[in-house]
Amino acid sequence: MIDMGPLYIRFDSPELLIWAACIGFNLAMILTFIVKGSVCNLILKLIDAGATSEDSAVTLVQIGVKSPLIRFMLREGSTLRRVVMAQGGSLPIKKSEKGKEQIDFEAGKIYLDTSCEKKISSLKKGVFKWWLIPICTVVSIVIAVAVIALLPVLSIV
Repeated sequence: MIDMGPLYIRFDSPELLIWAACIGFNLAMILTFIVKGSVCNLILKLIDAGATSEDSAVTLVQIGVKSPLIRFMLREGSTLRRVVMAQGGSLPIKKSEKGKEQIDFEAGKIYLDTSCEKKISSLKKGVFKWWLIPICTVVSIVIAVAVIALLPVLSIV
């Protein structure tokens, strides 16, 4: 227990656990929105560029994608690589200044696998809806406060 004047916080209290769950939910929600928005942005840019076959493949630089998240998600064996294919089967590798191997996105060309039309359409629906974040945050805080207020009623002791 920490003594902070009139406020006491016990680290094993149910209230603290509820607030921790509320904060965790909100952080996970924000991260999910960012990831879905980035993937949707990539899919839409590939469609706009007409990169739907190996002959029409484009580089990330050509379509203006600089997101490190997308670069990470395009690594070999990732889920996104089931829909976004590399020209020639794999993306070229280059050595960084530190000597580490990394994907060369300036030279590596990518395109959409049109045989995965159902998956592509579901990814396109992930458009970032920024207005949902504050709404979901407020709802989760209201739920947390309501549960904390009901704890004395729900407890048997």
